[in-house]
Amino acid sequence: MTEKSHKLAQAMYAKELGFYGKYCKLAEDLEKEIEKQKGKKLVMNVDGAIAAVASEMGFDWRLGKGFFIIGRIPGLVAHTYEELFERPFSKRLDEEKDVEYLGKSHRLLPEEYKNRW
Repeated sequence: MTEKSHKLAQAMYAKELGFYGKYCKLAEDLEKEIEKQKGKKLVMNVDGAIAAVASEMGFDWRLGKGFFIIGRIPGLVAHTYEELFERPFSKRLDEEKDVEYLGKSHRLLPEEYKNRW
């Protein structure tokens, strides 16, 4: 399910349950205003949609991330279990071959940051 269809399904469900009001409308209006000002459509992420619906339900919007995490915990637990018992462990990267560092080349730490503790 794409981010857009996820948000749409959530909005429809919120409307069906009577939890679509001023916060969901504000979230949609913000999305439209960003598109108007920036000239391109930026789809609200699921965290934003959850925060809007949670606000409609009377929860503080800052709890949105917590509600989002609740839905991810079963997958996280399954993934962790899988990795604990998978032999040989195959998720490691060979950093020399598989990772390209894009930052600045090797450099020394400036003197003013040394021995600060």
